[in-house]
Amino acid sequence: MSELVEGRRTVGRAFWIILAVVVVLVMVGTGAGVYFFLAANGGVERELPVYEIPLETFTVNLKDSNFRRYLRAEISVETHDKKVIGEMTEKGYKIRDTINTVLSNKTVSDLADREALKHELINAINSHLTKGEVVGLYFNQFLIQ
Repeated sequence: MSELVEGRRTVGRAFWIILAVVVVLVMVGTGAGVYFFLAANGGVERELPVYEIPLETFTVNLKDSNFRRYLRAEISVETHDKKVIGEMTEKGYKIRDTINTVLSNKTVSDLADREALKHELINAINSHLTKGEVVGLYFNQFLIQ
């Protein structure tokens, strides 16, 4: 009978030792996972640089058939990639033509939703860019007459 009690103690002691080892391994694994996850993401998020690219003022006739209306818009765009500045200079004539085309195909009622217009212009400009992208567009001046 004493052998039975002795065997039970050995099993109980082995269980607690194995459980302690498993808990330690889980804690070490969790710590390593968090460390490598943060290291892979650069730890804390960095602020991306913002480069502003002012464009000239665009004056276009609007598509309204009833009235002779025009739009005068001064536009600036922003990017996080310095290479885009050079690329926009190289492809300036294409980008200006694209902006003129988009704006001149609008009616006064189309221009009421400026956010949609901004997104459309950003997509149109980005279609010409290969080294990066424009992430923001701002109207410094927006006049309809």
